[in-house]
Amino acid sequence: MKIVYITDHKFVKYMQMSAQSLLKFNPKAEILVVSDEKLNIKYKNVVLTPPENFLSSLRFNPNDRLSALTYYKLLLPQLPDDKIIYLDCDVLVQKPLDEIWKMPCEYINITEHYLPQKYPNNEKHAICGFMMMNLKNLREDNFYEKCMQNMDYKQDWWWDEEGLINLNYQHRLKYIHKKYCYCKGRKYENPIRDSEAFILHYPSTTKQYMENDLKRLMLQI
Repeated sequence: MKIVYITDHKFVKYMQMSAQSLLKFNPKAEILVVSDEKLNIKYKNVVLTPPENFLSSLRFNPNDRLSALTYYKLLLPQLPDDKIIYLDCDVLVQKPLDEIWKMPCEYINITEHYLPQKYPNNEKHAICGFMMMNLKNLREDNFYEKCMQNMDYKQDWWWDEEGLINLNYQHRLKYIHKKYCYCKGRKYENPIRDSEAFILHYPSTTKQYMENDLKRLMLQI
């Protein structure tokens, strides 16, 4: 099982917490950390080189907290693997992920956003903190080139990589149950308990709970 994170030195703390939870329940998982510069970490680290004009083509909301590194999700098909599970750094893994890993995956298996009604044009909207990715098929399907279309779309929330994936690659996304990646503290239409989640995501202000939740998780037998 290949697990991939993307981070820089600012988010290494969260990545290490996430990896600790991952290995508790998935001790044989192989971890790869993608970055834009070499990191001093114990996990295998790969520095990806973006295509020419990649950075200059990105658009940012002036008030956005995101950096260019978040767009590196679009570069993951550069990796030589056929299949990976991508995880944001601000998630805790609470169960074995074999069930997810064994699922058929044509392009991307993903979970639905907790606020799908906020987003236009699609019946559903994916939250990209977790993605099961068939990199072989994504390479053949020109995933990067397709996602980088429509950079001039006039809605702020489409300016990040999640918006581009939803806008340009929606027809290739397979939605799986929200229990496989569930956002803490968010109002879902049909909520589940945090403890039922295979992967628990800590968006925005909920990150303050991640360290204490990890301590409780590590005490589980």
